[in-house]
Amino acid sequence: MSPGYRFTSPMSKTTVLLCIIQLTSIYGFPSDQVRQYGAVRHGRGKRDATVSFRTRPSNQTAMLGDTVILHCAAHEQNDISVTWYKGGKALTPPFTRTIFVLFNNDLLVIANRDNADKYTCELKRGNTRISADAWITIHSEMRFLEAPVDATVQFGESHVFRCSAIGADRITWNKDGRPPSSFIDGERVLQNRGDLVLTSVTLTDTGRYTCKASRDSDGHTTEAKTTLVVDVDIDGVCGRPFHATGSDGFIVGGTEVEPGAFPWQAMLWDIRPTRNRFFCSGSLINKRWVITAAHCIRELGLTEQDFIVRLGKHTSVRGVLEANERSYIVERIIVHPDFNGDTYESDVALLQLALPEVTFTEYILPICLPEIPEARRLIRPGNIGTVTGWGAQAVGEGTSEKLMKVSLPVVSLRRCRDSHPQYAQEISQNMFCAGRREGGKDACEGDSGGPFAAFDNGRWHLLGVVSWGDGCALRGKYGVYTRLHRFRDWITEQTEEQEVIDGCASNPCQHGGVCVRQQAGYTCECPAGRKGTHCEQAVEECTSAPCRNGGRCVEGHDLPSWLVLRHQGYFCECLEGWEGRNCEQAISACASNPCQQGGQCMDTGNSYSCDCPSGYTGENCQIARPEQLYCPDGYERFKDRCFSLSTEVNSYDGARSVCGVAGGRLALLKVEETNSFVVNQLLKPRFGSGSYNPQIWFGLTDQVQEGAWVWEDGTPLADWSNWYGGQPDDNGNGEDCAGWRPYLRYKWTDYDCSKSGFHVCEVRASRPEKLGCPDGHEQLRDTCFSLSTGGKSYNEAKLDCQSSGGRLALVKDKATNDFVVNQVLNPRFGSGSYNPQIWFGLTDQVQEGAWIWEDGTPLADWSNWYGGQPDDNGNGEDCAGWRPYLRYKWTDYDCSKTVFYVCEYSILGGQ
Repeated sequence: MSPGYRFTSPMSKTTVLLCIIQLTSIYGFPSDQVRQYGAVRHGRGKRDATVSFRTRPSNQTAMLGDTVILHCAAHEQNDISVTWYKGGKALTPPFTRTIFVLFNNDLLVIANRDNADKYTCELKRGNTRISADAWITIHSEMRFLEAPVDATVQFGESHVFRCSAIGADRITWNKDGRPPSSFIDGERVLQNRGDLVLTSVTLTDTGRYTCKASRDSDGHTTEAKTTLVVDVDIDGVCGRPFHATGSDGFIVGGTEVEPGAFPWQAMLWDIRPTRNRFFCSGSLINKRWVITAAHCIRELGLTEQDFIVRLGKHTSVRGVLEANERSYIVERIIVHPDFNGDTYESDVALLQLALPEVTFTEYILPICLPEIPEARRLIRPGNIGTVTGWGAQAVGEGTSEKLMKVSLPVVSLRRCRDSHPQYAQEISQNMFCAGRREGGKDACEGDSGGPFAAFDNGRWHLLGVVSWGDGCALRGKYGVYTRLHRFRDWITEQTEEQEVIDGCASNPCQHGGVCVRQQAGYTCECPAGRKGTHCEQAVEECTSAPCRNGGRCVEGHDLPSWLVLRHQGYFCECLEGWEGRNCEQAISACASNPCQQGGQCMDTGNSYSCDCPSGYTGENCQIARPEQLYCPDGYERFKDRCFSLSTEVNSYDGARSVCGVAGGRLALLKVEETNSFVVNQLLKPRFGSGSYNPQIWFGLTDQVQEGAWVWEDGTPLADWSNWYGGQPDDNGNGEDCAGWRPYLRYKWTDYDCSKSGFHVCEVRASRPEKLGCPDGHEQLRDTCFSLSTGGKSYNEAKLDCQSSGGRLALVKDKATNDFVVNQVLNPRFGSGSYNPQIWFGLTDQVQEGAWIWEDGTPLADWSNWYGGQPDDNGNGEDCAGWRPYLRYKWTDYDCSKTVFYVCEYSILGGQ
């Protein structure tokens, strides 16, 4: 133990620093201060004198690994021996590595689970002994002593992730959520104690690693996460996939390739709210640049903010976030200056990706850009190339859900022009064609911008970009591609020009972060809610639940695959029928007929509501409404039964008769839930919890056959009962009826049936007759609305509604407001001729500007005020109403004016 080691003092409860030179050879205390015996004697004195404690040991709670000192001392030191016990066993030399008796007889304990025990300090003088106990409790929390940290390692080098924790029985690792067996082979990747050792790292080692500490005794676990990035030279990895390219399927009617077989394939994804879909492909050529077709950008009129680039993708299905994918913001679009949207001349564009740079993995790698002579050799007629993409399998069909490939031979320009006579003059030297004369294999709609690549000398080389065609896979027709080696110098010039010299020149800080130049680069000062090197990570933005209407919020930095959107730190996966940044925009809310059971759908702007028929409820009228049940006065309802406690005492038979006259029977308590309800709701409020001795009858007896207890409905007593200990005992052979005894905590006993006691009856809850609205009223759910036949002031209208058992209408939501307007007001006043107000139940008469509904609740988020309203014109407009000539928008109005009004009534009674 080094000087300055921290101890926790059990006497002062404060932390002190003890500078102690040596504790034997292990902990650094001087050897003359460590007793070698459990019993220590100090001096000489009178034997058998009184012994008393000056300091007693006290209970201690410590974290694993902490040091605890238990103090123990006598008032008189002469002739006193001190002995320590652990769990009743004397502590004697040699001591363990974690328990020592110090020179002053205090006990030093290093906290571990074995040392969580009772410790006893015994003082002895002669034949007199006294002792005091103290417990050491070990806190159960685990914590990391060393946690792994993020690392970037050069390809082929080795790396060790350090991980150790106290309070753990074992440490295990996983990678990208996969178990150790999937990546730890014991040779190149192995675990040494808690550490993870990787030798000769490859791109397959790139990923998110988790060190998990766990304890067997209570199942407790804790985790520490880290990321490994393998840095590679582009020339060393370009065009060399880690996964096989698979058999030769084809895009038109073909089969899918293995994930990762073409790791340079880029998916361009339109993130505009009305689109949100894949639209073109591209090819990754290094850590910042993607090549695609110019027409993909120009024909859709896209800007950098309109789409993202998704790498590592295999499926094109909307809403599917794959474990191996990464998404990147487009920082800059460079369309070739000679691009012609009519002829597709120079159909090539470059996409510069925003920082951070692309991290290469086994599923994300660049393709090689061959030098011009090499490209000319590979693109000669007759040579085979491969096209990959998610394009349609026939003209007019939807795109493929999986990445597909097709191998096609290059054909001469002459043959290409002959196959497209109407476009022959437009097929220039900057293009080439590929395909089969018999047709059947081709690129198609949706493959635009994707790669035409050739495999040579162990690498894939990018030769062309999918540009255009006349149909798909037609006999005698060939696909047209941009001949990239004709643009090789332009590509090199653009990509090299854009290399970052000034760290802030490329505006690397995202989401409004401020770039600050440094000698060694730059730093980003991130705005509130953002973090990360480039402010690319959202700080738990999903905690504010931004996604509306059932949308699922996905944090960009928490995803197995990050979805990084410009100015967006989270992504909302919207339910069917919703779109927009936060799923706030409805897509034809009622078009899909969401209301079931014949319910009427009402569009509420960004949502819909269902006016359900009688007997159904729920958002889509999908839930059968349970019938409302009622109990007679004096009864309490539990489920479908009503219970009542008598006010007079009777014998068991007398109680049975009373319940029968009321149309019921003595209560049946066949399950604990019913028994608890009756005791807590009826008996305890009346008798309390202990003073009332006589029985309280319920419907259970063995009058017919001794010991055969039968409920009043004729069924036998089954598994559950609540008898008091020793009951039933048929004391005196005359106790054949059951009841509660309050003084026995309402347990059951048997009792003489002729004795008088209170009783509990039960009757069936009743079902009301079907209710509806009277003539002249319109019904919405359980509420009836009616328009007055004449005019009154607001307060007079309020009293009139109340006198009929209702109130002025509450139109708190768009669905209710629209119903009243369409079903009650519009048939009477039409859509424009009636000028005065029509009252409903909303006013700010109590406090100006504080609008309150007639049920006392404040006006909330939704309202339907006309522009500029309410305005309290003349300081006297404190009551709200509809104005037909303003398309039934709301305005405030003088409460004393005499106008029509709408009342509402509940068909269930009350308000």
